[in-house]
Amino acid sequence: MIKLIKKIYHKLFSPYILNLEALKRMGLKVGDNVKIMGGVKIDYGHCKHISIGNNVTIAPDVYLLAHDASMYNVKKYTRIGKIIIGDNVFIGLRSVVMPNVRIGENSIIGAGSLVNKSIPKNVVAVGNPIKIICSVEDFYKKIDAELDLYPKFEEGFSERSISSLKEREKKSDYMNDKMNLGIGYIR
Repeated sequence: MIKLIKKIYHKLFSPYILNLEALKRMGLKVGDNVKIMGGVKIDYGHCKHISIGNNVTIAPDVYLLAHDASMYNVKKYTRIGKIIIGDNVFIGLRSVVMPNVRIGENSIIGAGSLVNKSIPKNVVAVGNPIKIICSVEDFYKKIDAELDLYPKFEEGFSERSISSLKEREKKSDYMNDKMNLGIGYIR
């Protein structure tokens, strides 16, 4: 019942329901095991210039823009460019990917980033404008160190696993007590 309510809520209140199948028919290329979260906007007028690799996650409210019409009123041309997202890429919440950008495989784009230039493979990049901050290998080493320090919670603590308000409050209180340093990790 909870899953049905969540589905109905998402359908009614999502700011934008992405019709991925329609975009594919219009030329969008999408690999296997791609997760596109709610509110993602893909440039429907130029989606044929966008390619998304395998095992990609695109967080909520990301924009993929393959055109720039800022000069159209004066020059009567709209700039277009390809967006190529490699395999095993993560693009964080509310990022904007501009035309003529390639994001290399195994890279992570931090939340709120303006991706206005190509990003090589195996890096973490963040910011507005975007800049590379470290290698993915160094980022995972940092996470491994944190996993040894901070509390870890199994999947039963995730929102999708909690069925009642009382259970949610109980588990949230437990997690908050354990996260005395402010963070933790959940499966």
